[in-house]
Amino acid sequence: MQEFEFIFMLTLWNDILQVFHRTSKGLQEEGLDLKTCANLYNSLSGQLVEMRNQFEKFEGEARNFFPNGEYKETRRRIRKKKVNDGNAEDIDLNPRDKFRIETFNASKKMI
Repeated sequence: MQEFEFIFMLTLWNDILQVFHRTSKGLQEEGLDLKTCANLYNSLSGQLVEMRNQFEKFEGEARNFFPNGEYKETRRRIRKKKVNDGNAEDIDLNPRDKFRIETFNASKKMI
């Protein structure tokens, strides 16, 4: 719990869960019509998409809690070259970029 990435993810998930909670409360209102329901879902979707572009915001919030925290340096795995790899170079990312790409933005592949 004393790793910067953990604090970062806490701040991110706090915001995500607050947005879901507000939407959930709205969807539980008595007499809710279909148009309002659709608007709530569209708003939720829009807010989540907006959060995906706020890496620096969440990083700043995490720094407020853990000012001296640094991204954890990870060991670099050596992978076997495959026949269809061609002349592709391995990219060596700094710990911040590696976290941003492989953790923060990882689910973009699923959208």
